[in-house]
Amino acid sequence: PELAKHTHAYRRADIPIPAYSFVLQTMDWGFGKPFSIGWWHTDNDGRLYRFAEWYGWNGMANDGLRMTDEELADGILEREGKLGLQGKTVIRKAGPDCFNKKPNYKGGGQGPSTAEVFRGKGIILSPGDPSRELKVRQMRERLRIREKAPPMMLIEEGCTHFFRTMGGLV
Repeated sequence: PELAKHTHAYRRADIPIPAYSFVLQTMDWGFGKPFSIGWWHTDNDGRLYRFAEWYGWNGMANDGLRMTDEELADGILEREGKLGLQGKTVIRKAGPDCFNKKPNYKGGGQGPSTAEVFRGKGIILSPGDPSRELKVRQMRERLRIREKAPPMMLIEEGCTHFFRTMGGLV
């Protein structure tokens, strides 16, 4: 609740993606549980702007869409096309679970990881920091109220699932 009340919304029309900015895509993978994919850009001060999201749930609390990795990768590419991100540098960070081998017909972990399936679709993932403590500290610092400047993380009003789930963070 404390983090949620300090999360500030903005309208993307007011703050377009600067030509110099890279795009960061973050992904918290989910199959039986919802997945969350966010697209961010930065300004000259290092401020992050979450300008788009894709949240994979079926409308039931904590219930995911059960999409395959191929379907998820195709959905990312489709959304990025609609967002006009072709030709932009996109840095993609994902949780460590995306790099684990998955079971295949032999059982065990011989099947391709999510990262390997995505790579086959042209989406190159790199692992995000696995430390929850460091991620929470980074988020708190970015959301800290500053006297003469906006917080270092702003969320577009249309990212409704970010706002909906933010209050549940401890």
